[in-house]
Amino acid sequence: MMLVRESERARRARSATQRVRLLIAEKGADNLDAYLSPAEYDELIVLRQLEGETPTDLFVRTLTRISSLECTGKRVCHAFIALAPSFEPELAAARQMLGLALLSHVNAVGDDSELVLGIAHSAALEFRQQIMSLVESLVAHPGSRHAPIRVVLRDQSRSPRGEARSE
Repeated sequence: MMLVRESERARRARSATQRVRLLIAEKGADNLDAYLSPAEYDELIVLRQLEGETPTDLFVRTLTRISSLECTGKRVCHAFIALAPSFEPELAAARQMLGLALLSHVNAVGDDSELVLGIAHSAALEFRQQIMSLVESLVAHPGSRHAPIRVVLRDQSRSPRGEARSE
């Protein structure tokens, strides 16, 4: 009987939790205007890599934001990381840490989410292979069972659903 009450309380608390869509854009990523809709989420947060900001600094800023969301009872239900067409060692490490931080957040709040990595449709085959290696390493994290990980090829002339964008 106590378990039933506990689960009802947890369900009510979960429904009262604000759902956040988090968009992270690396410097050099394609135009992201089509992804700026909050859709069915309560809040949209956009973090773009600033001029002169290192990938590690962007990771720390994002981690700080995720932490503040957790402290206020909000949860990331959809995270979209727009990747620049580069795979420098510092950038690769920051992407790995960012993916792990997002999956840890999902695991901690115990609710489903989604992690999407967006790469340019024109990305080189070697870059695509490196991103797939990143995805394989993230899938090993326990949080990945609550957060499917997708890679989306983005075309600047198309919206996220594949419909032509009006200019």
